[in-house]
Amino acid sequence: MLGSWSETGEISGRHLGRQVRVYTFRERSGRSTYTYTRIEVELQLALRLRIFREGLWQKVTKVFGAEDLQTGDDAFDRRFMIQGDDAETIRRILSPQVREMLLHCDMTCGGVEVSNQGVVWQVQGHLSSSARIVSLVRSLSETAQAVADAAQTQVGSHATRTDFH
Repeated sequence: MLGSWSETGEISGRHLGRQVRVYTFRERSGRSTYTYTRIEVELQLALRLRIFREGLWQKVTKVFGAEDLQTGDDAFDRRFMIQGDDAETIRRILSPQVREMLLHCDMTCGGVEVSNQGVVWQVQGHLSSSARIVSLVRSLSETAQAVADAAQTQVGSHATRTDFH
């Protein structure tokens, strides 16, 4: 990955041809301040897509009608909520190979979220292991590439955008 550190504890560059940003930020909650480390890998799809881990809150929101597309893969559907504009296109993008890669990435990285704009991982605290950061960047970049390739292969070039902003 090529990149440079900024003065704010951020590094950005390209890995596997994708823009990557690794940074820390702080959020206040009441009297407490929390630090987070976040890694974002660029992914540009021409359809609305969001895949994220299904937790207790998401299970409750489904009772009230929250969107959750199903792939037919029980292990994948239990772990993730899937939202998007075009259910059939999303199901084609989420081929068995892509679902396996997303499950593996989520198990090894934890808390991975995919959207039409990127693959994101976030954890509370500072990540101090350069080996862990490199491993996460690789895994997230490979996942982004797999989703992009599937979008290109499964549904054609209209599913990916190359006009990055």
